[in-house]
Amino acid sequence: MTNSIKFRGKNYPYRIGYRALKKVKAELGREFEMSDDNLDYEALEMLMFYAIETGCRQAEQVFDLKIEDMEMLLDESFADIIGGIAAFSQAVDQKAATQKKTQKKS
Repeated sequence: MTNSIKFRGKNYPYRIGYRALKKVKAELGREFEMSDDNLDYEALEMLMFYAIETGCRQAEQVFDLKIEDMEMLLDESFADIIGGIAAFSQAVDQKAATQKKTQKKS
């Protein structure tokens, strides 16, 4: 699922998925974690950096941001981004539940 975010007057596509999550883990040596009572701010900046990089690659759009830009991008669009991450997590959970039901029927 690809979303977009506006930053500095430009729309950037972002895709939270395997590639972005894998790159965060490689950089930090740990998984990105988000729960109702905890948000990993350091990992969130990296996740958005790699999610935007992935979105730009898929859209064949120039990726002109730096990791240092993520703090301001998140500050400007925090609620939208958290909503995008939540939607991704829900989609993954729903797909896993559907696959589990299908396997039980087999």
